Amino acid sequence: MSTIYPVILSGGSGTRLWPISRPLFPKQFLAIDGPYSFFQETALRFNRQENFAAPTVICNSEHRFIVAQQLLDIDIVPSNIILEPVGRNTAAAAAIAAMKVSESNPNGLVLLLASDHKINKPHLLREAVRSAIPAAKGNHLTTFGIKPNHPETGFGYIKMGQPIKAAENCFTVDKFEEKPNLESAKDYIRSGDYLWNSSLFLFKADTYLKELSTFEPEIADACRTALNNATPDLDFIRLDEEAFSKAPSISIDYAVMEKTRQACVTPVEPEWNDAGSWTALWEILEKDTNQNVTVGDVILKNTKDTIVHAGSRLVATVGVKNLVVAETPDAVLVMNKDDSQEVKKVVEVLNSQDRSEAKHHTKVHRPWGNFEALISELNYQVKRITVTPGSTLSLQTHKKRSEHWVVITGVATVTRGPSQDELEIINLHQNQSIDIPLGWLHRLENKQKGPLIIVEVQSGDYLGEDDIERFEDIYGRVIEPNNGK
Repeated sequence: MSTIYPVILSGGSGTRLWPISRPLFPKQFLAIDGPYSFFQETALRFNRQENFAAPTVICNSEHRFIVAQQLLDIDIVPSNIILEPVGRNTAAAAAIAAMKVSESNPNGLVLLLASDHKINKPHLLREAVRSAIPAAKGNHLTTFGIKPNHPETGFGYIKMGQPIKAAENCFTVDKFEEKPNLESAKDYIRSGDYLWNSSLFLFKADTYLKELSTFEPEIADACRTALNNATPDLDFIRLDEEAFSKAPSISIDYAVMEKTRQACVTPVEPEWNDAGSWTALWEILEKDTNQNVTVGDVILKNTKDTIVHAGSRLVATVGVKNLVVAETPDAVLVMNKDDSQEVKKVVEVLNSQDRSEAKHHTKVHRPWGNFEALISELNYQVKRITVTPGSTLSLQTHKKRSEHWVVITGVATVTRGPSQDELEIINLHQNQSIDIPLGWLHRLENKQKGPLIIVEVQSGDYLGEDDIERFEDIYGRVIEPNNGK
């Protein structure tokens, strides 16, 4: 049996699930239905399964520490975590994956996985993948089509052709169809020849690279150079930005699958959902007798067919139906459930106004823990900072603000001083506090086995996260706008 190399693509921003999903902490890292995030569920789906290697993850550079921490939390050691300096869609990401697998095994089978899908019956997907191995070994590029159970207009479709003799339950692809209107979707369902396009793929590494070089040689060349010139960064592999940026941004479907004669499709029914919209979430989550879905502190009265997500406070609804109500500490979304594909237009407006609500939550994740904005005014702001056990912030200074720290939980090891030659180290316990004067060097460490929580009060003329100069940093981060702490 051939070795299968799972590759998890984790570059999406999940704008249709705003406000709970945002580019700096998108939907794949959210744990909505159970203890694990979508990303973690994807990694666990093939973990320690016969014939499956440890996963490779390809992700946005800004998400690297989130990916590493979420894998650590579920005791999975990845083969590689490869960082994309810019987003270039799935054709380029698949090329990087195939090239990396080909380095050790040119005939290795790449299993390309989205990081944000919900699959309730993973054993059926694993069975389908194994059944597709003969087709992939025979140089077919295999995709997995989901048998539709309703006329969905939010998915692409695949029309099945003739069976492939060498592989059980595999069919040639007659054609790919874009997201249809409702009448076309109904026709597809009635015909029985169409499957939802799941964007899950199995192929031999060298087969994909050969086809990509034929149809999109610019992508293949740019990715080869980007990987050849990649640099190590702690436990990550950082692709060369100049080279990778030259790759055209095209999906694997457009770049290869719709052009090749070697495409095939394997039908599967693993109770799959791409969880790409609020309506999709409503479909997959547990409902009450009135077909309502609730997350968080919610009270419903005379409410039907509604999903309510309360992130930070009580949310109550009275006399409504078919709504989406999503609350976070800094934003509230209310809309008709039928309009769930239109959320991205709100995000477009926020981006055009350069609003922070489009990009990140009030809680911002860092490699050492997280910080959460509690109060933000013109000349001061208050944050709650959580430092995980054994972690340390960079040795840094600010030119435009001073800070005051109060220890809430744990023991803070504080380094501070007006210069590198005049640094002192102080241990602060619960209810103790310390000042960090303007321009002083400082560092915060948690040497304990439990979390460290402090409240930080910042004051000054400018409080942006780009007011920072680092002198030492164990995470190898460079000074850049909005890198924070």
